[in-house]
Amino acid sequence: MEFNVDSFLVVGCGRCSKGGTLKCNARIWGDILKELRRIILECGLEEKVKWSHPWYAYNNNDVLFLGAFNGYASLGFVKGSSLEDQENLFNQEMDENLLDRKIHFTHVSQVLKQEDKLKNYIIAAVALEKGAES
Repeated sequence: MEFNVDSFLVVGCGRCSKGGTLKCNARIWGDILKELRRIILECGLEEKVKWSHPWYAYNNNDVLFLGAFNGYASLGFVKGSSLEDQENLFNQEMDENLLDRKIHFTHVSQVLKQEDKLKNYIIAAVALEKGAES
């Protein structure tokens, strides 16, 4: 079986024994991950799998990634520390030394309610990447 984002949503990352079961975090948070994926793709990013997780790029440069963890799903911004968090969406418990920043979700309604804000963050992340190309 070819491993892609669709298979990730069904069997997870394959790194633990919960893969493919109802206890798999990718399955538990599947509705959230599917909505985040939809939003990201609507913003025109390229989809790929890296380290067994969905990653999204602009001109082959990584911009975003999705994660499924114990307790939450996340949307991660590779250069998130360079983005303004005007809406205070980023998880505040992040290590200040990390470049990436994540937004945590525990219910699909959080994604849908914040869809416009998320798109603004994604557009800002792409603009940051475009600036890095100059």
